[in-house]
Amino acid sequence: MDTQIAPPQYLIIEITTTCNFRCKQCHQWMTNESAEAISTKEKLRAVKEISNLNPQAKVILTGGETMLKYDEFFAICEEGKRNNIPVISNTNGSFINDDNLFDVVKYGPEFLLLSLDSHIEKIHSFIRGKSESYRHLINIIPKLVKLRNKHNLKTNIYTHSIIFNENIHLWGDYIEFARNTLKVDAVYFQLLKETLRNQQVNKDPFFEKYFFKDLKKTEQQIDKIIATYKDDKFMGTNTFDLELMKKEIYRPKDLEHGTCNSANKNIFIDANGSVQLCLHMHEIMPHNTIGNYRNLHLEDVWYSKNAQKARDIMFDCTKNCGMINCHRKTSYDPY
Repeated sequence: MDTQIAPPQYLIIEITTTCNFRCKQCHQWMTNESAEAISTKEKLRAVKEISNLNPQAKVILTGGETMLKYDEFFAICEEGKRNNIPVISNTNGSFINDDNLFDVVKYGPEFLLLSLDSHIEKIHSFIRGKSESYRHLINIIPKLVKLRNKHNLKTNIYTHSIIFNENIHLWGDYIEFARNTLKVDAVYFQLLKETLRNQQVNKDPFFEKYFFKDLKKTEQQIDKIIATYKDDKFMGTNTFDLELMKKEIYRPKDLEHGTCNSANKNIFIDANGSVQLCLHMHEIMPHNTIGNYRNLHLEDVWYSKNAQKARDIMFDCTKNCGMINCHRKTSYDPY
């Protein structure tokens, strides 16, 4: 066991593989959750273990739609609070309503990211595949912020957006809309990636059609955002990431060597309990995972020979597998 490696900074738990949306850039909704899915009790054990392994760590809830397993969502958030481990979660917001607004800001994650891809209804509805989503989010987000402020709670409320060919020219307008109308605490962005869990063999029609067409103009638009928001704390996606995005538009499927540091920062437990060091490790590893959490403890798997073999392989990986802040090789922690 090589205990010289620093403990993980993020425990990423896939609550479910399923989703109630029909997003164009993600085919999670086409998958069915396996009967082998691990239990809520096992996920709570993982939160307790990460707190012992690294008291400074954070838990990220991912999916599918994280609030689809409603009770489990709140149970994990409660376990995080009990162990002084912040919980971060993205959600499409569809399970938040007037009846549970207070529960979300009081008992939900410390960092709540709501997926909103544009201040233009047509654009957001198009990529998310749900016509009612935009108006629902525009209604509930200000209410969440107002209720959080009224009760002086610590929940951070953000929006998270995918930037693609249809909305990049409106990027700055969206930021000001989120600031002045929604009044969220910060905005986060990532560029359109290859379709997650793509169900079409050897084809990715949405990515091919809606990735950026005029790359030079796209680079200029990113430069404009950097210049405008460089010292603005409202811009959660920092200059480091924006500069990487400029490179990413020219190499959307593979990155420069040395950009990703996921293998040294993240431990990922998928819905079936498989343990990986990044979301797509199964695509580059000969044995897909480094074990199943049902039979392991986080400390044992993090410092295992299998984990080190994975790090050796991932050290040379340049796959652009959804690079986000928690994967970047940077000391910057957005949360």
